[in-house]
Amino acid sequence: MIAPTQIHEKSGYEPLFQRIKSVPTQYLGEIYDFVDFVLYRSTRIEPQEKQPSSAGLEEFYGCMDFDGDPLEIQKRMRNEWN
Repeated sequence: MIAPTQIHEKSGYEPLFQRIKSVPTQYLGEIYDFVDFVLYRSTRIEPQEKQPSSAGLEEFYGCMDFDGDPLEIQKRMRNEWN
């Protein structure tokens, strides 16, 4: 088995193709499923990593001051339409 640290972009897809060619045909569906899974995971994870972080918002967490009891304010907000 090839360790992930031994796989480089320079080697390209050919070593992977050779390994896939050695897999019995009854298991090719699992390979397709796994490739679909990897593609799905990469589209879900990578865009989130590229988005700007909210690192600058920490200074605003918990800094709201209320005049009065916060529970009463919450009750008034919930009863706004009644």
